Amino acid sequence: MISVHLIVGARPNFIKAAPIARAFQACNKLFDLKIIHTGQHFDPQMSEVFFKELNIPRPVVNLGCNSNFGYLSEISQMAQIMEKYEGYCRSFPVKQYKPDLVMVIGDVNSTFACAFVANRMGIPVAHVEAGERCNNPKMREEQNRVFTDYLSDYNFFASERAKTTYKGYGKKFYVGNTMIDQLIYMLEKIERRAAKIYDGNEYCIMTLHRAENIDGNQNRIKDILRAISNVIKVKFFVHPRLNPFQCDIDNISIMQPCGYIDFLALVMNSVIVITDSGGLQMEAMVLNKPCVTIRHETEWLETLGYGWNKLAGGISNLDINFLLKKIDEQIAKAKDKTLQIGNYNCYEHADASAAIILYLEDEFYDT
Repeated sequence: MISVHLIVGARPNFIKAAPIARAFQACNKLFDLKIIHTGQHFDPQMSEVFFKELNIPRPVVNLGCNSNFGYLSEISQMAQIMEKYEGYCRSFPVKQYKPDLVMVIGDVNSTFACAFVANRMGIPVAHVEAGERCNNPKMREEQNRVFTDYLSDYNFFASERAKTTYKGYGKKFYVGNTMIDQLIYMLEKIERRAAKIYDGNEYCIMTLHRAENIDGNQNRIKDILRAISNVIKVKFFVHPRLNPFQCDIDNISIMQPCGYIDFLALVMNSVIVITDSGGLQMEAMVLNKPCVTIRHETEWLETLGYGWNKLAGGISNLDINFLLKKIDEQIAKAKDKTLQIGNYNCYEHADASAAIILYLEDEFYDT
């Protein structure tokens, strides 16, 4: 039986890991799956709730490497993840703790840190969501993506485009998007929740979490919220690295992180989404919600090509009038049913998790 470590550490990992874990469990005579939680996110609403809500198997260990958003530097946190994960893999007896394969997801710090450890220990690495690029080498997530791809033996791509443009090492497999797997799997529950909480009010969902947008920009964020609030009501989800965040502007509701179903139900009832999150750009598109992205670029080019997403620039040098123009355009798209917006068939990109398992079966059991 092949032993697999599935690494999770931050909110996007939990969502994308859920369908992968289900796929592994469906063939548990071939693979022994162990979920390793690095502890990168310590907030119960950003970590613990997802294991319960998404029915993800309990981690065999939590390495406890949270940064407390400021009390431990990002570099120190990554070093701690590497040290503790290596220590876990070298625990006695080694055969019980050292896996045959380490699977990492996306572009968070835990992804690169554990891929690096596995590579140095001679353990094959599988990278889910490989090859996506926004071509901004200074962005931390882009660095994590590039480094992880180059360390990986098996690269699983969420899009044909990513596979075609990928120039790294390792084997290449187009499988589809595991995040879409999970959204489709939970869609009925999300729809029921959305119907239950719908109150007829129009609002936008806004989230920010990237260091380059948040760190040192509290006053700037308030100025932007004030401007948006003159156009539409805002439900602004405050990332822990922004806390404490006080805002008494009319039409602004400060929201704390919530569970997967509750959050996407609010997205489903919204008019548009404003975010710097790559995952939320895709989720908004699947849920037919126009999006404005507070970044200069995106790795999810499909969202631009289909017309669901508009780039407005980063917080620091954001032209507020330009942002408001993009918001107006997306609100118009949401409200005018005669406007044609590109059709993204999410079902063409689903079943990624099952495809991953099939490829791994061929790699490890093909005789």
